[in-house]
Amino acid sequence: MDAPAVLIVDDGELDEIEAILTDLGAAGERCSDGSLDPLPRPRALLVTSGPRAMEMPPLMGEAEPIWVCLYGPDFLPLREHLKDKGVHYLVSAELPRRGLALFLNQLLHGGSDERGVRRIPLSCALTLEVGFEKRAAQLIELSRESCVIATGEEIPDGPRLKVCLPAELTGDQNLELEGQWVRSERDERPGEVPQVHSVIRFPSLGADDMARIHDLLTGHAPGAQVTPLVAEPDTVSEDSRADWLSDDLPPDFQETAGWNQEHGERRRDPRVPYDRQVDALRWPGHAGLRTGLGHDLSRSGVRIIAAAPPPLGTSLTLALYGSKREEPVLVDAEVVRAGEGDVGLRFLRLDPGQRRGIDRLIEAAPQLEDLEADRSPLHIAEMIRD
Repeated sequence: MDAPAVLIVDDGELDEIEAILTDLGAAGERCSDGSLDPLPRPRALLVTSGPRAMEMPPLMGEAEPIWVCLYGPDFLPLREHLKDKGVHYLVSAELPRRGLALFLNQLLHGGSDERGVRRIPLSCALTLEVGFEKRAAQLIELSRESCVIATGEEIPDGPRLKVCLPAELTGDQNLELEGQWVRSERDERPGEVPQVHSVIRFPSLGADDMARIHDLLTGHAPGAQVTPLVAEPDTVSEDSRADWLSDDLPPDFQETAGWNQEHGERRRDPRVPYDRQVDALRWPGHAGLRTGLGHDLSRSGVRIIAAAPPPLGTSLTLALYGSKREEPVLVDAEVVRAGEGDVGLRFLRLDPGQRRGIDRLIEAAPQLEDLEADRSPLHIAEMIRD
């Protein structure tokens, strides 16, 4: 079987995707009959519907395409299963055609890119401040260092710019980013109102701004419409692949957050002693509550001591306590290290409210100066099941 550049596997619901790819000059093969017969593995791009991604026919060949899965509103809870299957990007079926076309075109032509990072399509209304004037605009794409917006008129070069992303996209409060105009071009399509598409660069971002942009780019924020699941194939150019796909934030955030290069500290967040209660749901195969001793806490995770450590990869739900009158902060976590009684847990998919809750716990704790085993403060951790 000859390998096509693009393969679409669906049950007939991806007609618009096929039309977009045809417009991009990337028409390939399509399987929409529900067959589970073997198909040729595409050279560049595999696009599937959510249900077909869960029940894929065998793919034959040695190519390593980028796999994009289009999902409906009720399909996102299955993303961990799709990650295990090797899906690279989950894309909302509600993403407007313009943003979807830009993203697919970017994946198809992933050669050298001066940006060095993927631009993720995001569609939402926003406010653009030009000097002291406020204008309505539409967000089209976002990266960790810039965005593309659509406006009804040109943006002058010179005045102060501020891009204000709404709370429903980024969390419970607006995200205001100081910007710098880079370039603009008119987008005139038959039957549509002409627009001006402008690139706005973010010259200086604070640590919190970087973290919230990172949540959007990695699909963890409420308004994210594209969720990266696994790193792109090694065959993709290093200049164009998404280097923010790992759970670590960019190096500039690491420095802002206190990443300690001098002492070889590999964690992106500083740790503090945490001597308050931690309840964790019991891991599979162990009955009853388990008790452990904790070492330290950061925005990324917590370290505890447990007599019977859970296996690597075990998912738990943790309740992190502050004062006795405060409700606990509930977070999902995964076991990333399980030595002889030493258990490292990494937090998963923190929303803005959870991040603020953890920040409050960290602010209430003294800074950690020594992590030697015989001098580190300890705290109780009870394990409960996920």
